[in-house]
Amino acid sequence: MHGESTVRRLPRTGLLEAFSHALRLAERLPAGASKDHVHRAICELIEVRSSSEQNWRVERLLNSLFRLTEGREPGATRVEPALVNRLLGVLQQEVVPMLRPASSAKTR
Repeated sequence: MHGESTVRRLPRTGLLEAFSHALRLAERLPAGASKDHVHRAICELIEVRSSSEQNWRVERLLNSLFRLTEGREPGATRVEPALVNRLLGVLQQEVVPMLRPASSAKTR
C-alpha cells in the first residue's frame, strides 16, 4: 500500500471529461501510425499508477505531438498545426494539471 500515496485521488468527472476532450481531438488527426500512437498514449495516461510513470508518459505524448507539428514523426501524414496545437492545449491545460500530484502543485 506504500506506493498508492504517490497518486492523487482525482475528481472522476472532470478528469474523464478532459480525457474525452483530448480523445475527440486525437480522432481528428489523419489516419495512420501517428494517430494510433497519440490515441494509445492518451489511453495509457488513464491507467497510470504512479507519479513517475505519469511524468514519463506525459512527456512522451507531448514530444510525439511536438514532432507531429514539425513533421518529424516517422510515417506521419501532414497534420494541420492548429489541430495539434488545440490538442496540446487540452493536454497541458486540462489533463496534465489534473494528473499532477498535489505535492508538486504546492512547490510551483
